Amino acid sequence: MKTYLHLGVHKTASTLLQKSIQISKTKESGVYPIVRDTHYILTNTLRKYLKGTLEVEAAKRLYDKVTKDAKTQNASSILLSDENLLGDPASIHIKRNNPTLFYPNLRNRLDNLKRVIGNDFHTVIYTRQQETLFRSLYLDGLKYFRYHYSLEEFTAQCLNANFRFDKLAMNFDSQKLTLIPFESIKEGTNSFVKNFWEAIGHGDCGITPAVATLNKAIPDIQANLCRKISVLSLNKEKKNELRKWLSTMPELPTTESKIVLSPTVIQSIRDHYKDDITYQ
Repeated sequence: MKTYLHLGVHKTASTLLQKSIQISKTKESGVYPIVRDTHYILTNTLRKYLKGTLEVEAAKRLYDKVTKDAKTQNASSILLSDENLLGDPASIHIKRNNPTLFYPNLRNRLDNLKRVIGNDFHTVIYTRQQETLFRSLYLDGLKYFRYHYSLEEFTAQCLNANFRFDKLAMNFDSQKLTLIPFESIKEGTNSFVKNFWEAIGHGDCGITPAVATLNKAIPDIQANLCRKISVLSLNKEKKNELRKWLSTMPELPTTESKIVLSPTVIQSIRDHYKDDITYQ
């Protein structure tokens, strides 16, 4: 029984791919999907185990049960798709002023995963050029982690932390790792989903969800309001209420300028990461 892990990274359309897994014709493909949308018990169990709140024996028992159930369905492989198995998203590390940005506990997490699923698994990870990745992480920080600094300030912290995919890849067995550029989504959503299924040896399984859930840019006015909310003398609950109100505010202009990096900052990112695998 082959196990495939799709581990993100965060902000590389993982939700879109998980929806594709959820609606794919699994009986015909021979792939038994275990994603947070449908079989969340296992992924949640693995998250608890990796956080140290659950013993390895409990996680292994559930994984073995899932494997046994998959065999009864004549499945050829198990697919786990959950970017949170890598660890917290980079936007949280910036919020915590942690200088180590890119999944600092990854090696230990992988070793612990092997104790549950064994060594014979193949990993699929999407890379993404930092000039767009930083922006998406920043928008996440505005929405969920109460950022009060600007995109340029956030980017400076990311550069200082040296957010590199080549260092990330060093944690994996290169023979069992497939890296796919997020930029391939520019070829079209169908191609993006197809690339994912081909990476795990099932080229005919790609079904594109009816509604793409890729993150969209937010207006600069909304970003400024989010920052102002973060410094208000209110408790966390009240601030979250304000953010929810802001996200559903129908009269908020959607044609305002989007929050983007200046050409100078983009060039500095490209210069910094020109030797990373994201730009090769």
